Amino acid sequence: MRDILLLGDESGSIGWYNFEKMKNAFKAVAQNVNGGIGDQSTQIAMMSFSRWSRLQFGFDQYETADEVVQGISATIFRGGYRSKIGNALLDANTWMFQQSQGMRSFPGPGDNIDHEILIATDGCRTSLGYYLTSGLRAIKKRGIKLSVLAIYARDPRCQETIRSMVDDPNDLYEVGDWAALDNMNEQVQAGACRP
Repeated sequence: MRDILLLGDESGSIGWYNFEKMKNAFKAVAQNVNGGIGDQSTQIAMMSFSRWSRLQFGFDQYETADEVVQGISATIFRGGYRSKIGNALLDANTWMFQQSQGMRSFPGPGDNIDHEILIATDGCRTSLGYYLTSGLRAIKKRGIKLSVLAIYARDPRCQETIRSMVDDPNDLYEVGDWAALDNMNEQVQAGACRP
C-alpha cells in the first residue's frame, strides 16, 4: 500500500500551458499505478506550489483512478513568482502527511504503507536559501520517499538543484523538454512502465 503525494510546480517558468502537460503526467501515474487506487491499495493526494503551496485534494478524497484523474483535471494553474521547493516540501510534511488529510499511518518502523512524494518541477528559481535543505531533511526524517520528475531547463543551476534533491539517481526522472514529457505520458498510458 502507498500514499503518494503529487506535487506540481506552477511557477512562472512552467506556465499554464506546460502545467497542463504536468497534470497529464500525474493523470498517467494515477491511471497506471501498480495495484490501482483505493483505500486498500494506493491513495493519491495533490498539492501545487510556486511562492506559496496550495492543497488540491487529500489522500482519502477520491477512491478510484477516474476520480483522481477528475480531481487533477479540476486543478487550475494560479502561477506565481519563484519555485519554493523547500517550502513546498515542508508544507507537504506538515499539511498532507497527516491523518486529517487521509494518510493511513505515520511513517516509521513496522509501517506497511509507503509514503511518497512525486514532485514535477524544472528546479528554477529555487536555492538552498529557500529552505530546500530543511524541506528535504524534514521528509527524510519521517521516512517519506522523494521522486523527482525533472523538466529540463537551460540554466545549469536549475539542474543542479534538481540533482541535489535525490540520494538515489533511480528516483530522478529527467525529460529533455515538454515534448519528451508528452512522449513519456503516452508510454506510461500504453503500459510501457508502471509507476
